[in-house]
Amino acid sequence: MLRGIFLIEIGALLGAAEVFEQALRAAPNHPLVLTYLTFLYADLDWLAHAARFARRALEAHEGLLPAEMVRDLREILKETVTEIQEMAAEKEVSPAKVEEALYIGEQAERRMLHGRFGEAARLYDRASRVLPAWTNLRNNTAIALFLTGRVKQAVQIGESVLETHPEDVYALANLVRFHLALDERDKAEAYGERLKRLRIDSADELDKAIEALGFLGDDEALYEIYRGHRRRIDDLSPFALFSLGAAAANLGHFRTAQRLWKKAGDAELLGGFLPPYFTAARRKAPGPGYADRYPTVSFPQMVHPSHIAELIDLVRAWNEGNLSERQRERRTRKIVKRSPFLVRAFAQMLWEAPDPVAAIDVLSFIKTPEAIEELRRFAFSQAGSMQDRLAALEALADLGAIDREKPVQVWDEKRQHWVDASMFAVEITTETEPPDYDEAVWEHINAGVEAFNRGALEEACEELEAALKLDPRAAIAHHNLAVILQEMGRIDEGVEHLKKALEIRPDYPFARCSLANFYIDEGDLEAAEDLLSPLAERRRFHPDEWAYYHRTIARLRLEQEDYEAAEQHAQIVLEIIPDDEVAQQILEAAQFGGLFTGSYWEEFVRRQREREERKRRRPTRADATLAECLERITKDGLVGTARAMPTPRKYNVRKAILIQDLVEYLPNPEVLREIVKRLSEEERQALRDVLEAGGTMDWEKFTGRYGDDLDESPYWDYHEPETVMGRLRMLGLLSEGTVDDRLIVLIPYELRELLPPLLEEKR
Repeated sequence: MLRGIFLIEIGALLGAAEVFEQALRAAPNHPLVLTYLTFLYADLDWLAHAARFARRALEAHEGLLPAEMVRDLREILKETVTEIQEMAAEKEVSPAKVEEALYIGEQAERRMLHGRFGEAARLYDRASRVLPAWTNLRNNTAIALFLTGRVKQAVQIGESVLETHPEDVYALANLVRFHLALDERDKAEAYGERLKRLRIDSADELDKAIEALGFLGDDEALYEIYRGHRRRIDDLSPFALFSLGAAAANLGHFRTAQRLWKKAGDAELLGGFLPPYFTAARRKAPGPGYADRYPTVSFPQMVHPSHIAELIDLVRAWNEGNLSERQRERRTRKIVKRSPFLVRAFAQMLWEAPDPVAAIDVLSFIKTPEAIEELRRFAFSQAGSMQDRLAALEALADLGAIDREKPVQVWDEKRQHWVDASMFAVEITTETEPPDYDEAVWEHINAGVEAFNRGALEEACEELEAALKLDPRAAIAHHNLAVILQEMGRIDEGVEHLKKALEIRPDYPFARCSLANFYIDEGDLEAAEDLLSPLAERRRFHPDEWAYYHRTIARLRLEQEDYEAAEQHAQIVLEIIPDDEVAQQILEAAQFGGLFTGSYWEEFVRRQREREERKRRRPTRADATLAECLERITKDGLVGTARAMPTPRKYNVRKAILIQDLVEYLPNPEVLREIVKRLSEEERQALRDVLEAGGTMDWEKFTGRYGDDLDESPYWDYHEPETVMGRLRMLGLLSEGTVDDRLIVLIPYELRELLPPLLEEKR
């Protein structure tokens, strides 16, 4: 009982009911347990259960229950019996029959909540035989059968309901969903058209119609429902609100979409799914993530939680080696059959999620033709990052859907063109054959390595030169000698030996990487890329070669500012050599650089730009004073202004004091003359143009000539602006704002008479 009370406190009503049922089995006819169960069944809206247990509790209490509880029990019994009698009168059957059918239907509902759909279907069928005219029970039977994978039987039941009740909203909506699951879109759309012609008033029926039209993706019809039923919005389920919001977003009504999603999120049921939709709607994107539209049906509507749990258990069993391939395929087929929209749900996740790896893993695990086709569509698209699309390609290669031996074209978003990618497997092995050198040559090579490790560079050179005298085609000796010569500062000699090593062995990884590193040092990244590209086709590496290759690639990508790739290649090195200092440094540099790239940084920059645009559009006056113009700048910005003055001003003071100081200092003709002298000719001309226009000029006209500084940092104390607009604003010579709904740039009023003669003076 205490556990049940705790579950009630946290809102887990079904769990609480089941715990109190355990208590009842331990103490049959316990009045307090019966009372709690009555309250719980009433809260779950299980009328027949509530009525039956209210009677039992009242019979069993014998003065043991508080008067308040007895009063509540009698009230619940009265309400439930009245409602059952009203249903009976409407159906023209006895109340006993209604209560019996309800009781069985409520048992079925419990099985549905637990994902036991086969049992639920049988119970709903029993209940519908008690009350054959009650179409809801037959519709529920159809849904339960659908969730067991018996879609055609579900269709038959839905159609049989329509034979006697052609305007039954639930049957029509169910048939839309069923036919879509059978890939019979024409039939689904036909039922959808019938649904749209109906006049629907109840919130439950509206929910059902919205669900069906959401599965169809009918934005216009959904938006019409929203417009026609605004007064009922508060009565709709979170799922219906989500669908209506998505339809609004697809039609460009982003504010409406966000209002509806906020209402959906308030119910918490969909809260965790909504942030990507808000983010996309705020920037008026065509859809969340990489999607080209907002989905009008949510993930939980497409896949029942029990099916997700079943899939997770299956994946876990496979990963732990507890399933054979045959068992995996058979059980996966069953899940897909029971959950016909499973692939669609994870395909939606693939295009919408910030990180699509989980969706790639699930689709490749399911590996139906539809799942493979969705992976293929994503892999060969221009959506997302190249890393994500390569993950999809790898999955396709593992599934045998693409030939690993044939290169494929993948979009490189960094370089903005298609590149060849090979998915062949690379073998990393220590079982590699060393070059066939004479024993004496090897002795000199090994002695050179040992001397180098001791720091005896001259001795190392002598040993390697001795090796080359014995065998001028010993590529390893050329490479090692090159490394030592470069260490000694004899760079050009070292480069010549590296080139010689590659003439002898064009596929020699160490020589290619060492020469590539030289070109990286020289800033010739293209030459480094050309040198390394043949290694991308190599099928077999020694671990040392593999580490050196990826260390070099990581360094190259870091220089190219491809931080994501640099981090990936550095991680590969650290998997082989965990304490590799160079790889660790590259990794740290890439992670730091990555803070200022990618989607999160782009979102930050976009929001900052929007903030700056809003600040710029604040109202001002055409004859705004210098003080008014400076007030519009942040304290951080004014610190940059103070530092930029001919005599830097004291800036570690309050903003108001700093503004007052600048207002007194800047209009001094000698100060202004010094500032103007330092301006570029373009900056001087920009000021002349604004003065000729009367001291103000339309924003668009000015920025059309001189550009704007919206993409520059507003923190002038750390980064001085470089644009004309930015520098003139920082120096206090230019400001901006809205006058009569017109965005303008302006010169502070006090400076308009002082500037013209100064601008004409020779620099």
